[in-house]
Amino acid sequence: GEIGKLLELLFYDPDELQRKGGAEAFLSRMNVKHIEIRKLMDTDVYEKARRVYSDARAEVISIMKESRMGRVPKADRAIRLMQEMSEIFIRERSALLGLTMIKDYDEYTFNHCVNVGILSLALGGALKLKPNAQVAVGLAGFLHDIGKTVTPRDIISKPGILTEEEWDIMKLHPVEGWRIVRLMEGVSEFTATSVYQHHCKFNLQGYPTLKEGEKANPGAHIVAIADCYDSMTTLRPYQKRFDPKEALEIMARRAGTDFDPAILNVFVRMLGLYPIGSLVRLDTNEIALVTR
Repeated sequence: GEIGKLLELLFYDPDELQRKGGAEAFLSRMNVKHIEIRKLMDTDVYEKARRVYSDARAEVISIMKESRMGRVPKADRAIRLMQEMSEIFIRERSALLGLTMIKDYDEYTFNHCVNVGILSLALGGALKLKPNAQVAVGLAGFLHDIGKTVTPRDIISKPGILTEEEWDIMKLHPVEGWRIVRLMEGVSEFTATSVYQHHCKFNLQGYPTLKEGEKANPGAHIVAIADCYDSMTTLRPYQKRFDPKEALEIMARRAGTDFDPAILNVFVRMLGLYPIGSLVRLDTNEIALVTR
């Protein structure tokens, strides 16, 4: 029925359609809910990347607001954004990877979720996962901290070391996140499980504790690496900011315990010897910033 209404729209006189508010208004009046008007892909892939990043950040804010109000957020827009990001990676990988160096001290949580989603999606591509699996793991990165919406804010923003009781509360956020994500329509079990397990560590000495014989899925290992890298390269109240190259060197020392060595190796190769955001000294003695 809605396709029929779309065909009616396509045969409409353009000038008359414009006078009546345009195509979007037409579909709204016709009660079309499953077809939306979207802009054509930007010719400048870097401009498109900036737009998608901005849209993703707004979507994180919306999802977390819904979750804090006790409602189950919708996942359809987040999934579409991950698909758009996947298309951008095919055209120009550095367009989105460069944006992960956006660090907003006051709005850390929102930028962090977008950045982890982008890094997880990119790593899924570097690991040659199928397109659907890439989107699923990118979505897991995007939603990995949604459980913190039920964690007291004074614990999340505490500048000092957490007490044992506070740390026990903080460690519940992957479980709370899993409870929220698994109820979101269109989100796969793979994505929900990756959210649940992203702090389990490669040696399973993290949290939450898995059942005997159970192993963390590959998505969890991917999100764990993306999460740690973005956290380490961001200035936090309780942590200094590491240079991207320095962060990778520290993470490499934790391969086999915190991180899957094979996946981490692919991540390092994906970012390159001097990752985007690195400060370098050139042979001319000039200081430069790696942008792509």
